[in-house]
Amino acid sequence: MVCRLASAVAALLFAVSVQAQSAKIIRVNVSGDTVSTFTEIPAGDHLIPDSQVFVGGRGGASRWFSLLGVAIDTARNESAVGDAAGAVKIKFDSSVATALHSLEERNVVPEVKLTVAADPYDVKVLPSARLNVHEDEQADLVMRLTVRTKDASASEVTKNYYYAVSGARPLAGSESWTENNAKAFRESAQTGVERLVEAFAYDAAGRFAEAADKARKIKVTFLRTGRVIESLLLGETGQTIIAMPIFRDRPMKTVVQVFDKATVKSENR
Repeated sequence: MVCRLASAVAALLFAVSVQAQSAKIIRVNVSGDTVSTFTEIPAGDHLIPDSQVFVGGRGGASRWFSLLGVAIDTARNESAVGDAAGAVKIKFDSSVATALHSLEERNVVPEVKLTVAADPYDVKVLPSARLNVHEDEQADLVMRLTVRTKDASASEVTKNYYYAVSGARPLAGSESWTENNAKAFRESAQTGVERLVEAFAYDAAGRFAEAADKARKIKVTFLRTGRVIESLLLGETGQTIIAMPIFRDRPMKTVVQVFDKATVKSENR
């Protein structure tokens, strides 16, 4: 009996050792920089200085007045956030690094070992948030993870991961994003970072490749707004649906969306 137990333990330790040795190591540079304010954000968005938070939604002039219109829209979005900007002058790089460490400690994705590194690196991750302000002064929050992966030629291929926080709030005042030292903003952003890092890790491990090839189409309906998005189902966790949006009947292969199951309805197409 003792011999069988010892053999079983030895086999388990050997399996764990082999798994650790075979795990692909991916060096991740978690950046405090931002995506390009010229080519990777909607025209007219305002970047809160010394942060990774954008404010948008007050647009329109850029469609008619080119660069002058972009400047007008940027000023309008800066004005929309006003004095509340200081409360959300936040960067998310440390939150991303913490989320990566947590995944490693819990061995959530054993196929890869994601290590935070400076240079050299295999992948650069740029987190950001966008507050989209509507005419009624309510603002939606969307978290974003921009991932630049080096290919065989050392060029970088970019993919964006998005997580839309359910529920709109005003930028300032009672029950706003910035009330109580931006408590609602910080908590929602943290949840978004964790959801996005998990999706990125699954993608880095190759778990989405087979799902994308199988092309299982779904229709995702937001319960709050009724908005519908056609997508390819890439995977699911206990709390989320991970999908690739379809635009004009073509999958957007450089975009991944993460939805909370509690906020959407998913149906096969």
